[in-house]
Amino acid sequence: MRRAGPLLTTSLAALLGAGCVGDGNGAISEEEISAVDAARETTGPVDITAGKDFGSSAVHDERGTLLKRTGQWAGLRDDEDQLTDAVFRITRIDPDLRCTAEDAVEPVNGRFIGLEVEVQTSPQLGETGSRATFNLHPEQFIAVLPEGEPQGRLLGEGRTCLPREEYLPDAVSAGLSVTGMIVLDVPEGTRAVVLEGQPFRSVHGWEWSLP
Repeated sequence: MRRAGPLLTTSLAALLGAGCVGDGNGAISEEEISAVDAARETTGPVDITAGKDFGSSAVHDERGTLLKRTGQWAGLRDDEDQLTDAVFRITRIDPDLRCTAEDAVEPVNGRFIGLEVEVQTSPQLGETGSRATFNLHPEQFIAVLPEGEPQGRLLGEGRTCLPREEYLPDAVSAGLSVTGMIVLDVPEGTRAVVLEGQPFRSVHGWEWSLP
């Protein structure tokens, strides 16, 4: 099940709650837009990392990945390395996911792994960098096999496994909190999954061991 909601600053929420935005017919005047922009400038950047557990900075000896446990957050910085504009975490890993979609297809690589993912994006996402949305999808992941060798191309038939509304959105825009599933079609014997860092301008990437 996917949940999404806006992350508003206090001043913006006050404007909206007071009915200060809109003319009753869905239109927003230039004055109202200016008032909302002014509120955003007054409150400053929103820190979406506050109170979150990011775990240690332990790095895998061979792969150089940051080792994560389920529930621990990872953050993405903007192009200027000034703000964290998105954070995400894997909250649950199902190492042998059973499909529930009526038109589900058998895995082509071996078995399905389900990742329950939570994403939060900053209201400033896209203002100081090239990333306008946060995008996370199966082909960014790599399976780690028993001998330690990696294998990519994990999309396979994972998109057919669950009802469409249960998947994580392909793109998450600014100021949202979203949860959903990512399904990986992995080889039998997979012992860990790695999210490559390069698409997110990270020198490490992140790794989760399977339960």
